[in-house]
Amino acid sequence: SRRGRSQARDAVQRGEIRPLEEVTAQVQKRYPGRLLDAQLRQARGRWIYHLKMLTRNGRVLRVAVDARTAQILGIAGRKR
Repeated sequence: SRRGRSQARDAVQRGEIRPLEEVTAQVQKRYPGRLLDAQLRQARGRWIYHLKMLTRNGRVLRVAVDARTAQILGIAGRKR
């Protein structure tokens, strides 16, 4: 939603969360591949990026990342 994007942009500008590009680059160091989709959601007072990545070997990974620290919180993968 437009409101959600605005909230995310404001949070990045205030330094509360890291930009998507920075978080994606961090994840790609560990799981090289291409970003397919990204969503930013707030859960229990913290922002979480939900990334969908396509690895070089064709696996689709879903990665949850703390938007403030860029720490990977969880990962789920499946064969394509």
